[in-house]
Amino acid sequence: TYIGKGLLFALLWWIAPTVALIGFILFSAWHFGQADYTAWHIKNSFATLLWGLCVLLLILVFHFQETVYVLNQIPHLLLPKSSISSSSYLLYFSQFTPLLLSLVLAYKHRSIPMLITISYLLITSKLPIMLSFGIYFCFQHSLHGWKFLQENLSMKSLALFKKAGPFTLGAILLFATIAFFYSNQFFGFFF
Repeated sequence: TYIGKGLLFALLWWIAPTVALIGFILFSAWHFGQADYTAWHIKNSFATLLWGLCVLLLILVFHFQETVYVLNQIPHLLLPKSSISSSSYLLYFSQFTPLLLSLVLAYKHRSIPMLITISYLLITSKLPIMLSFGIYFCFQHSLHGWKFLQENLSMKSLALFKKAGPFTLGAILLFATIAFFYSNQFFGFFF
């Protein structure tokens, strides 16, 4: 089922990449928000989508030029010409908005973990986008997911590693294949 869903989504990327990109961003935002809220024992609601959007936007808009570079590597994706420069007021507004909204959510939930997340996302905004995203994904999202799987499957880490092995190997082989055949568009394919 998991692989089938992945293949269907890959087909959507091929047929309608703009629709797929919007859907991917919204689903990822909901998923990231839901995972954080669950791990922090905050009641899931519409705010999970807002939190996830804030996290993604704090990464993407603080790395605007790199984000555009990656988006331009996605096959068949046609982006409108942007008049946003790295010093434009629109860019500053697009950076300020998710920052303010995330702070409001942290205040609303009285959440120290949210403030920590916001802080390290701002600090990592000075790093390359792949590193910034990787820090969030590996050290927060994946750890939350791993803990969730351990608890819900009643498995120790070693047993879970064994079960995840084929999927991990498949992902590594997929990324290696993409890197080999599409090295000039690797980041677009990666995302």
